[in-house]
Amino acid sequence: MLEQAAYGGLRDETMASARERVQALARDGFRVPEIEDRLGLGLTRTEQEVLRPMIRSAVRRARRARVAETMRNHPDWLRRRGADAAPAARWRETLTQPRRARG
Repeated sequence: MLEQAAYGGLRDETMASARERVQALARDGFRVPEIEDRLGLGLTRTEQEVLRPMIRSAVRRARRARVAETMRNHPDWLRRRGADAAPAARWRETLTQPRRARG
């Protein structure tokens, strides 16, 4: 029983460390395959499978944050590229609102 608790603690520590590395790499602009390659060493197949959706989610969040930051700093960014102002304004609003929980 004690061995299982020690393994569980080690597994949780490993996954927490991997989660932090995933978020840092996503913020740095790495794509999903690049992050998977960097984290693949030293992880079991199960840990890799658990991390895959986490990596995709982190990359999406990081990209959304970069786009939102661009939209805040350069509000005319879409108009300069020939986009209509009304859809651009609606899109900008959706970037700043919290995401709804899926049910």
